Amino acid sequence: MDWTGYGDSTRTGDNKYVLASFRADANLGWVVELRSFLNLPELKYRDYSPRKQHVASNARVQANLNKGLAEAELTIMDVESYKTIAYFDLIDQGAEPGGDFDLGTLHRMAADDMLRDSPFSLRSEEMYHGLPADGSYRPLTRQSFSDALQELPKFDPQAIRQRAGGKLRDVQVLAARAHSMLSPSEFQELRFLVAGPMHGGGLSQNLERIKRLAHVFDVEHAKSVPLLNELVGQIAQVSGIPRGVAAHLASAAPVREIPSTSSDHIQAADFAAGWAGDLLVATNNDFRALARQVRWVTLNGVSVPA
Repeated sequence: MDWTGYGDSTRTGDNKYVLASFRADANLGWVVELRSFLNLPELKYRDYSPRKQHVASNARVQANLNKGLAEAELTIMDVESYKTIAYFDLIDQGAEPGGDFDLGTLHRMAADDMLRDSPFSLRSEEMYHGLPADGSYRPLTRQSFSDALQELPKFDPQAIRQRAGGKLRDVQVLAARAHSMLSPSEFQELRFLVAGPMHGGGLSQNLERIKRLAHVFDVEHAKSVPLLNELVGQIAQVSGIPRGVAAHLASAAPVREIPSTSSDHIQAADFAAGWAGDLLVATNNDFRALARQVRWVTLNGVSVPA
């Protein structure tokens, strides 16, 4: 089975980044039908938006569109919430705005915290806090933590941020893409796997886990691609896959960018991202309303209940 995911994104007026993904086996007949109905060479949400009432007048096309959107997986990154947390953390420490810190400080802190919440934090002990003490995993002492992950590079959010482009917007894209490659349940499973090898399974099962990480994104942020491919290799290593095989999996570039013109999947993702962004604006950011209409929604890496 082809587990590849295909993603595209949009930004909302209140600085949220919405990334929509569709799996390779998604039914995309609605994309072809809607593109033909609107007489478009490429399906883009921006071209559909002013004609949505025309589409709604055709019950069959609208019903197929709704059914297709239900297969979307949505990853939302809200940078303003990270900036707010950074601001109050500094205030609590006695820092004064304008004197002790500025907007650039908040952006750097928000970016680094965003990475700490993402799969890039594999080497951070904070990633494993809060796992249930039910005897099914080994608590990670400094020594056992080192044994489990000693071959991975040290988690350095500042270095990752610089490689991604250095700006908060760069990290926003990178973190969203990393979250989209692992559903909330898969991310939790990975944490258990690192903390307790008994959760791992055999080589075949672990290879299937890595195949699920493969993603193709619209051309938007080339600097994120090598970082995401390195992440695939790191996840492969902690999944128990031999180091040489893990390196080969990463070098095969399971994460890449392609133009949306060549992919119905990415056109579907562009449409779903734009549709989700508009719905959030119309509902004053009712994430649960959005979650009721698609496969799943995460906000800053946390699953939103339907």
